[in-house]
Amino acid sequence: MRQLRVGQRVRVLRAGPEDGVCAGEVHVIDRIDASDDTLLLRLPSGRTSGWISFDAVQGVGTIGWSLLAPLLPDETRRLLEAFDGIEAIELNERVKARILLARGPRELQRLIMQQVDQAGRAED
Repeated sequence: MRQLRVGQRVRVLRAGPEDGVCAGEVHVIDRIDASDDTLLLRLPSGRTSGWISFDAVQGVGTIGWSLLAPLLPDETRRLLEAFDGIEAIELNERVKARILLARGPRELQRLIMQQVDQAGRAED
């Protein structure tokens, strides 16, 4: 059995119409039934999916603070250290794809600051 936990973000690899989700979507695990290796996903509507097999999802990756901190300028690092849960920062898939194409730490820092700025404006 793979290590999946309630609250973890996962990408749906395959699903049928009865599951209420589509392949490629990212959702949060709402409930796990270890007796038959299935789980329910919390949907944006607040409802839950149908029961989905563990092997039909894949955990969305995280990056540890110990890997990220040395790449950041002091000002950016201090800003991010102000948040709780810094050990499991999760970037959305669009940003991850852009980082893979980025040309070094300066671009990574710019993308992170852009996301922080956008998140701040969205909360205002």
